[in-house]
Amino acid sequence: MGMNLPKRRSGTEYFDAELVGSKVTLRHWHKGDRFHPIGMPSPVKLQDLFVNQKVPQALRHKLILAEAENGDIFWVEGIRISERFQLTSATKHRLQWQSSRD
Repeated sequence: MGMNLPKRRSGTEYFDAELVGSKVTLRHWHKGDRFHPIGMPSPVKLQDLFVNQKVPQALRHKLILAEAENGDIFWVEGIRISERFQLTSATKHRLQWQSSRD
């Protein structure tokens, strides 16, 4: 597939479609949720990530999360994408994810 991506646009992310699977679930954060942000050595609790990123407490439960078919979180609105679902040289199909708030 190669890694030639369109120019970065606000609200657009790319994921390995085969890893995401055929079903995506959108939901809000629950206590105990874990997420593996790109660049971090291992998954972290979303609560800790929110604190480190200085996400206001009132906003945390309003953010949307996207879960892959296997239940792993691959995207957190306004934060980062998951290390596990990023595009690599082994990616055959990519998912283009666009989000916006009205």
